Amino acid sequence: DKQSSYMDNNSKIQQQDQDFTPSNYSPLDLFSSNTIRIQKAMDDLSQNMQNNFRVWCNGKQIFGEYETLSDHLCRKILDDIFLDSGNHRGVHPSSPKTTLLNVITRTVSQVLERESLLSNMLSMQQLDVIDGDGAVQVYERLVRLCEGSYVQAEKTLDDAATIACDGLVLSGEEGASTDGSHGCLDSSPYNMPKCNSLENLLDEIDQFQTHFGTRMEEGLSLDKDVMNASHDKCIGFVNHLSKEACVYLLQNWLLSLALCDVSFFVSFRFLLDHEQEVTEEFQSCDHGGIAPCSLQNDNVLPSHAIAVQYEVKVVDCDPKPAKKLRGRGVVESKFKYINK
Repeated sequence: DKQSSYMDNNSKIQQQDQDFTPSNYSPLDLFSSNTIRIQKAMDDLSQNMQNNFRVWCNGKQIFGEYETLSDHLCRKILDDIFLDSGNHRGVHPSSPKTTLLNVITRTVSQVLERESLLSNMLSMQQLDVIDGDGAVQVYERLVRLCEGSYVQAEKTLDDAATIACDGLVLSGEEGASTDGSHGCLDSSPYNMPKCNSLENLLDEIDQFQTHFGTRMEEGLSLDKDVMNASHDKCIGFVNHLSKEACVYLLQNWLLSLALCDVSFFVSFRFLLDHEQEVTEEFQSCDHGGIAPCSLQNDNVLPSHAIAVQYEVKVVDCDPKPAKKLRGRGVVESKFKYINK
């Protein structure tokens, strides 16, 4: 079977003895749920691959930061794809490499748009409502509530990670709230504990985000006084959070962190001519998906949709341990000196 794979990897760019060219790729395009913008993200990745975009065919890498195919081999793969898929005239592009990459990016874009992976990843990433700087402040508050013990604070967090979506309810708690009024936290697998300071903190964050969005829409910069006043309010609320509230915020932050640094593969094969009438279906835990993909571009490729069998897999999606927080303050402090 002719198979191609795509991997998006947000790991650090390898240091090489050559000039670095920034990519036009934007995660906002990839996670937009819009086919055209997803396609743009894929095209931008394919034009400047770095170590964020790699393609394999039949187990051999054919595209990547330091890998590419000759026009002859690109044309052969295109012929294999389209002759076997019922286009008996084949394709004759002037630039086989560009055409093959276009086939790959268009296919992957349509698969990603129809599956729920990206929207699920985004909803988890958006659980970070306190950012790294806020996580440090909440973590320090939790340590104080654990009588200054970093070990106890981290054990409390790690224990909470094993609790299912019933949420964390410590001894003495009356129960957990399921208030879903705070936007991005609606997708949290943890129930929100009852804590007035937590409610006040989330309200202040919501108000600031609304203010931020309005200023951006108007093309205006943020007022530093407003920013500082909001920050001071949030610090005040953090200093009165309960232990359960600290755990709730930090567990959501750690969950978000786990989904912000992952890799995923989209493996696919174009179905043979006699397989084209198979039933369309979404991917499940038991099997991959099947979908018709439109690949036409500049009248080079066939105008009819071609059925594709595919699987989407995520790797490097490991839970982040609470000890990640202990040195986070040092990391966050470095940002204070940017552009100084």
